[in-house]
Amino acid sequence: MFLIIDRKRIVRLRPDRNTIGSRPDATVCIAGSQIAPYHVEITVDETGVWGLRNLTSQTLTGNGFAVAEGNVIALNQPVEMRLGEHVLHFRGFAEDGPVTQSFRQKTFDLESALHGAILDRLRQAPPSVGGKQEQRSVEQELEAQLKNLRLEKELEAYLCTRALIELMVGRAHGYGARAEAHGKETMSAEAKHNALLRRIEATLELDSERAAPEKAERIEALVPWAIQTHPGLVGPTDRRDLAIGLLRQQMRDQMFGLGPLEALEKVRDINDIMVLPSGQIFIERGGIMQDSGLRMLSPQVSRAVVERIVSREGRRIDHSSPMVDARVADGSRLNAVIEPVAVDGPALTIRRFPSKRLTIDALIDNGTLTKSVADFLRACVIARKSILISGGTGSGKTTLLNELASHVPKSERIITVEDTAEIKLPQTHVVKLQAKPPNMEGDTAVTIRQLVRNALRMRPDRIIVGECRGGEALDMLQAMNTGHEGSMTTIHANSAADAVRRLEVIAMEAEGISLPVRALREQIASALDIIVQVSRIKHRVRRIMSISEVVGMDEESGTVILEDIYEYRRLKSKSAVSQARLVFTGYVPSFFDEILLAGAELACLH
Repeated sequence: MFLIIDRKRIVRLRPDRNTIGSRPDATVCIAGSQIAPYHVEITVDETGVWGLRNLTSQTLTGNGFAVAEGNVIALNQPVEMRLGEHVLHFRGFAEDGPVTQSFRQKTFDLESALHGAILDRLRQAPPSVGGKQEQRSVEQELEAQLKNLRLEKELEAYLCTRALIELMVGRAHGYGARAEAHGKETMSAEAKHNALLRRIEATLELDSERAAPEKAERIEALVPWAIQTHPGLVGPTDRRDLAIGLLRQQMRDQMFGLGPLEALEKVRDINDIMVLPSGQIFIERGGIMQDSGLRMLSPQVSRAVVERIVSREGRRIDHSSPMVDARVADGSRLNAVIEPVAVDGPALTIRRFPSKRLTIDALIDNGTLTKSVADFLRACVIARKSILISGGTGSGKTTLLNELASHVPKSERIITVEDTAEIKLPQTHVVKLQAKPPNMEGDTAVTIRQLVRNALRMRPDRIIVGECRGGEALDMLQAMNTGHEGSMTTIHANSAADAVRRLEVIAMEAEGISLPVRALREQIASALDIIVQVSRIKHRVRRIMSISEVVGMDEESGTVILEDIYEYRRLKSKSAVSQARLVFTGYVPSFFDEILLAGAELACLH
């Protein structure tokens, strides 16, 4: 939240408690005969809602509100109020009120109409050769439509503001400016409007010493305020040029790129992007599902985006093969379904991965595990203990697998096997294998199970399978039992015991092999050493819930015996407030002497 005083002084409020008054120790000190020592209190609650409390007997008034002594109003929209002889303007950076939503809908309707008009004109034109010639025809028609486009004054101002924010945030983060194709002229909007951007940056006090995230925050919150309160800042020519430039870029993204997903791909803290058949785009950010406010123009555009992505990997999606998994250019994982499987139209899901690999230290910092647990797991990897990571969707299985596998000694040869390549290891002696879907005729598919079998012929020291979903589980168990100790994989299950049961079930699916249940359990008990259970708990945070040793098999009952080494427990502190954390259960694993030799310390079991 930002406070602008008399349209000159800009103050970033703290995300806890702030006071405004004449006392020097107030968070924001304002001089004036009518200003109380502590006049106003600004707080933010645990849900992220900012509130303003009147601490004086004077009623505070502003744009459409009055606050009596002790009362509170929510700062969920721009607020301007008078405090003595001063004018205060409060502005947040996550505003999404009805006015903004109305402009977004108008922009969507306009782009839909442009898209339809371009397609109509191209249908009437002689057929082009295709490829670059077809794209050139589309671009020429787009330019013709934009040249004659008449925009409402308010919509033009909104588009201009959004274009400026996008350009300035890009400059703040150091993103390369994308060039605008405009007839024979090719010039980035950033270069074209450099003088204007510098004037706005000076108005917002964006000095070079500020960090990029802080600059971006100020830009999102204050650019609309700067344009509204400085009428001559953006001239009519610049306003029209920026608005049309934004429409041009968004239309090009829709027709030749990833549409609205282009903008979301730049945002690093988005975990998942989900496109509904209706075109609405939802995102998961910070563990919270929310509407992005963006939409695909049509089901046809959604399908075209999917086809552009999957074609890069030699995959296909059509009525005969209506489901596909693929990788986006930045390494994210795409899943898409179309008709007839998706009844209402195409549905896309993109799982984003961190641009930088999460290290053990990062997992410790975010509370996923403790330092002692990290030391224990690292020693288990070095001591060649076979590990199964179990958890639900989005619980962090692949992230943990990637980090544990990065501690395999560089002297060992690693073969990774995945349906869609996601594992990124720092070692040099790594061979990555990826499954291949069937071709148009429905054959020549290469399955995970075939790749695991082939990996055994490639002289691996360790085999890492991204996820066991079928018969490859049996081949993985046999590999762990035949000289490939220290191999790792993941599985979908809600607990360590469930993971063993599910491993039994999917191993039975191995084609051409029929094993008694007891023999299969013996394989599991002999192959696996450790099961790590991960989960997403309250507030969508990821935690290791348990680490269990696979001790063996009970001869009488024929069940696999598990012993918890660490367990996520709710404890009571001295203040009687219950706290949950991963703790040592008291059980010392049977292979503890081996991990001591591998570098673990006795302190890891406490």
